[in-house]
Amino acid sequence: MLIPTNDFWKAKHRKFGFEKLTLSSRKIFAPRKKLVKMFSPPEILNTLLFLFCSLFLLSECSIINDPRSTIICMPGDTIHNVTLTHGINAGVFTAIDWAKTMPQCIRESCNRKAGQIAFLVESSCYMVSCFRKEYCKSFSDSMPNTLRVAVTPYTFFDAAPAFQPLERTLYIDENNKVGKKLIDIFAYAKSRRSDNATVFFNITRGNIANAFKLIQRPERGGASLVANVVLDRENVSYYYLIIQATNVDEQKISTTTLRVEVLDINDNGPKFLKSQYSTTINSNVSIGTEVLRVYAVDPDTGENAQIRYYLITYTQLFQILPETGTIIVKQRIQLDRTRTFTLIVAAINGEHRAVVSVNVQVVALNEFRPFFQRLNYQVSVSEAIKVGTSLIRISATDSDTGSFSQLKYSITSGNNNLFRIDDSGDVRTTKSLHSIGVKNFTLRISVRDSGNPPLKSVQSAKLVVLVTSMERYKVKFDVPLYTIAIMENIPVGSSILNVRAVSGLSASRPGRQKENRKGRIVYSIENKDGAPFFRISKHTGAISTRRPFDYELQKEFRLTVNAKDIEARRRGLRVQKDHAIVRVKVIDLNDNRPKFVLSFYQDIINENMTVGSSILRVTANDADNGMNKKVEYIMQSGNINNTFSMDADSGTLRLSRSLAQGTIEFYNLTVFAKDKGRPPLSSSPVSIYIKVKRHTFGPTIRPEFTVPVYLAKVNESCPVHTEILRVRARMNSGPDSGIKYYATQVSGGEADSHFAVNSVTGAITLIRKLDYKKKDRYTFLVAAIDVSKASSVDNVLVRILVEDVNNHKPVFDKPVYNVIYNKEPQLFSRVVQVTATDEDAGQNADLTYFLHDNAKDKKGFFEIEPKTGIMKIMRMLQRESLSLFRMSVSVIDNGTPSLRSDKNAEINVLIFQPFSTPLILIKTTQQTITVQFNLKYLDLTNVKEFGVIVQEYLPSSDLFEDYTKLKPTTWFLIGYLQKKNQNLRRYISKIVPNTPVITKFGMFQITVGDDKGCNLRNEICSGPLNPSSKYRFQLRAYLNDSGPFAQHKFKDGDFTEAFFTGLGTEAKTYRKEGRRNYDAVVYSVGAALILVILLSFLRGFYRLKLDRLRIHEDKKKQISFPVSNPRFQDPESPVEKIRTPGQGRKLMASINAEKSLDIGRSEEDDGSSPDSALGHFR
Repeated sequence: MLIPTNDFWKAKHRKFGFEKLTLSSRKIFAPRKKLVKMFSPPEILNTLLFLFCSLFLLSECSIINDPRSTIICMPGDTIHNVTLTHGINAGVFTAIDWAKTMPQCIRESCNRKAGQIAFLVESSCYMVSCFRKEYCKSFSDSMPNTLRVAVTPYTFFDAAPAFQPLERTLYIDENNKVGKKLIDIFAYAKSRRSDNATVFFNITRGNIANAFKLIQRPERGGASLVANVVLDRENVSYYYLIIQATNVDEQKISTTTLRVEVLDINDNGPKFLKSQYSTTINSNVSIGTEVLRVYAVDPDTGENAQIRYYLITYTQLFQILPETGTIIVKQRIQLDRTRTFTLIVAAINGEHRAVVSVNVQVVALNEFRPFFQRLNYQVSVSEAIKVGTSLIRISATDSDTGSFSQLKYSITSGNNNLFRIDDSGDVRTTKSLHSIGVKNFTLRISVRDSGNPPLKSVQSAKLVVLVTSMERYKVKFDVPLYTIAIMENIPVGSSILNVRAVSGLSASRPGRQKENRKGRIVYSIENKDGAPFFRISKHTGAISTRRPFDYELQKEFRLTVNAKDIEARRRGLRVQKDHAIVRVKVIDLNDNRPKFVLSFYQDIINENMTVGSSILRVTANDADNGMNKKVEYIMQSGNINNTFSMDADSGTLRLSRSLAQGTIEFYNLTVFAKDKGRPPLSSSPVSIYIKVKRHTFGPTIRPEFTVPVYLAKVNESCPVHTEILRVRARMNSGPDSGIKYYATQVSGGEADSHFAVNSVTGAITLIRKLDYKKKDRYTFLVAAIDVSKASSVDNVLVRILVEDVNNHKPVFDKPVYNVIYNKEPQLFSRVVQVTATDEDAGQNADLTYFLHDNAKDKKGFFEIEPKTGIMKIMRMLQRESLSLFRMSVSVIDNGTPSLRSDKNAEINVLIFQPFSTPLILIKTTQQTITVQFNLKYLDLTNVKEFGVIVQEYLPSSDLFEDYTKLKPTTWFLIGYLQKKNQNLRRYISKIVPNTPVITKFGMFQITVGDDKGCNLRNEICSGPLNPSSKYRFQLRAYLNDSGPFAQHKFKDGDFTEAFFTGLGTEAKTYRKEGRRNYDAVVYSVGAALILVILLSFLRGFYRLKLDRLRIHEDKKKQISFPVSNPRFQDPESPVEKIRTPGQGRKLMASINAEKSLDIGRSEEDDGSSPDSALGHFR
């Protein structure tokens, strides 16, 4: 073998394919110096051999540098006939079967991206992966080798660009901005000249309509993917982009796939498949019947395509299923004539909505007969009833409506021209019943409706009228039940009804009824819940109101009215009473205004529209009922030359004059709704914007705005250069890229100084600061024209409303409100009105008040009206005497965001009304009185202590009233000095501290006059009382906390009844009122009564013994009880009637005989019969 001249590990790498491969085993000899020898046959043969070898090597080099592979292989010098230092232990030998030449062996070894040596033995190729670098050194073998061996070292690298990891799917919202960067793409590549080769990116496939483009970033070794157009998910929802990266130096490429998903945004509104729906149903359809189904579509997807349906009008009659759009009947439709209901259905998807009208024609049917709610009625009336008085109301019902349900009653039998019945069902007297005497009447009543044809009830009602006679001193109302209806706003003090009761004495003398009624009968209201709202005249029976009513709080009252005859008391007879029920129904007022469904309405119409055609329909709702709910629509302004007309009932706007000859392009109509209540209430006005599309001469291709008006609201604090809104026009044919926008018809020159219109995008931006106080709205026109095509112009109305900035907090006009009540306030009466001001305007100045009760156990007594700040009493304060209510009021405005006042207003309410303390006498002695005070009318939580005031009761004295008015003194002045009738003065006997026990039970017991050592003390002391004297008491309550009412430290209650002390040995010289002593009479009557009871008991016991003895004797004679009883045999006894016919006595005897045969003595004598009782007695 030949030994190589150099080490192949140190061979210099050269560019393969561009330079010759140097072979250590081959040498090219220099040409001979002699020219003659150049053309000798050996030289020509050598030349041909050289050319052949060169061509062979070039072909082999092309095999090594495979253009289809991204692997760049750089071989070293090939050494022939050498061996490795460690032989086969130099590394791992991997056989490559199909490689037969050294270039093929090198190529395949590089493609495997492994090894360092290409080892070729004859035509067998091996890839050697050396264990160590030194193991693969080669050397020449001294021994000749018959095998041809070639060794070539090599290095390699992958020249294909390597992408950095990308997201599998890129999500992009549609309607994106053009040129917006979506993602950065990076790839790195290596070349033979540099480790950081230049990489070029491009999109090879999947870029539909050139939606994307790549911007090269060579300085960063990547590219940015940007949107080239506005994406629309409805057109293309997915893009699969094949992105190719090219190694510029080596011209090697690699690709990756990027999936771009266009996300849907809610940019499409729902659209109904029909412009109008119509159907017909009968009025007798059942609840839940399907009327029809509306259907709308939305080209969006997912949640953005979910449509919910809402019924705007006639929601009390119909209902729509939000998910399906199915309209069903909600309640029975009651009509007396065929009627068409125009339902407004809204399909809502996020901020988008579509409205469609549904005409439902309901054919009225008189399908129901009237029927009585009750078939039997009975009423008891006095024979002295006033003529024309309603006895009772007969009620019938017809399930139809309107005129079909109007009923007419008639008395068919039993009437002797004494009664009549009106259309309301009230049965009244037509003549006096006193002259006919006591008699009962049975009336038959029928009813029919007012349909066509009218239907009559199948069954008639029966009314039994019981006429009762009046006893001499009996009191009787005319009827037991009165019914009256009043309006919610009836003035306080209005008389609503007169009730009447008569006595038997006045009834027997009709000529003196009026005189006796006023003198004899006294009326009163019994139930406490009705007394605060109504009062009744004591002698006339006239019932009137005493406070305002609120239908939302209480809709009906039931009063129990009493009548008593005071003449009976004067005659020493038992007082006669009667009572009646008065039902008072409160009728609701028209207190709700109509409200429009939409804030504004708009439409575009053609100038050649037919007169009478429907343009649009406005809809308003009213929360009231009955006639108060019915709404009519009125056009207020903007109807130039009466071009339009509006149906007052349906709200349909129609064209009433041809538009062909006119020049007006925009109409701004103002419409409001008014209900039919009394008084009628009107809604806030709404605007209707109508744009007339007129024919233009010249080019037919022009831009068109899709809406007649653009509305926007901007806050006055909006910064300059803010985009307010964007108008957009579309070409009726062709692309929109050439459309230009500009402002026109700017009134007053103010709009163009505050707003600018971008000529390309149509964006309207703010260029000057706004001031709400100077101007609150701007109106101008924006025109669109395609300059490139010299098209005609289309205009659109732009209205911008300026909103006030909510930058001022509300401030209370007063920080503290103090209210004191020296008498009991009325329920629902006004306490105080809290007021606050806000320097903002509009909605930002709309204030709402909130009341905060500081005491947890005193909540609910007061409420504040949120909008007016008026605080009212909501609970009775009768038992809250001396209560101190500490409350606070906060206020917030209705701005966005809402602002709250920095400080709350304080409200202090002191209930300083007079109070009574019911007193129970426990014990009296000659010098003391023990009593118990009931404190149920006091708020004991605010009472610190009680002062017991005592006064000797002597109203016959001339000085009594004067001394009562003086301030209370002490017992020392009263009981010891005895100057100038000082005994008549009030004095504080004791001070009783309030304790938890007193607070819990609401009472305490005290003995007055039990202190014997008061003669030497000039202070509060409970000195002894005078014997046989009459005293009354008064309770003074000292307040724990009087708040801001510092002058009110205590409150004196009402005087109690007077009580006597025990009898004394000496009589007072100044006493002018004696004492009646009934003790002896009481004792005598009591003893006699006890004696009578005792004698009656003894008599009854004695007769019982005789009866038992007689029964026992008669039993032996086989005479059964009760026949043996002497009272049974007494001819004057009522039971004698049983034995007179004889049959009853025989029957009883036979029954007793049968029993005596069946019952044994042991069973009979069980202690339950009189015989057994007698046996036990004996």
